[in-house]
Amino acid sequence: MVRLLKYNRNIKRLMEKIRIHPASVRMITLTMTVCFLIHLISCFYFMIVSFNDFEPDCWIVKHGLIDADNFT
Repeated sequence: MVRLLKYNRNIKRLMEKIRIHPASVRMITLTMTVCFLIHLISCFYFMIVSFNDFEPDCWIVKHGLIDADNFT
């Protein structure tokens, strides 16, 4: 938690030096937060599917990604 707070202070200092409009900073923060939450939900969904041994109708099996090295 302390690391996150320190990281947040560094970002605030950087934004002050760059002089970005506060509304732009909020929009960037919101976009990054939404992307992070989407990533967490996707990881959680993948974990649930893996606990069910990748049923034949799940998206991972349909796209042939069970043994794939790279998910691109």
